[in-house]
Amino acid sequence: MAKEFTKNELQAIREELVNNLKHINRGSGDNIEELKLMTSANYSDPNDRAAMESDRSLDLRIRERESKLVKKIKKIIDRIDKKTYQKCKRCDEFIPKERLLARSVTDLCIRCKELEEQDERLS
Repeated sequence: MAKEFTKNELQAIREELVNNLKHINRGSGDNIEELKLMTSANYSDPNDRAAMESDRSLDLRIRERESKLVKKIKKIIDRIDKKTYQKCKRCDEFIPKERLLARSVTDLCIRCKELEEQDERLS
């Protein structure tokens, strides 16, 4: 029989996810201020300007990834609240506890994740 999470285990996972959200949101305010400073800075040296643009591009990519992670975390918290956390969103099959412990923000079983990755490789 597949192992299901206890109520306390789910609560602990939920609290960890909420803490992750707080941590991401706390750091994002700093990044926005840094980006504003970078944008307003006036660099006369082309090398300094290029380095600033490279840093800015990296910061923007990090923010984009954080934004995607925030959305994913919110969806997973919602799934925990709706008691659908251990169900695959694609096929409705049970997601093993071990998989969710390894990657708490997953919402696909192994089989569906592999199919998704195959589809991405073909695109």
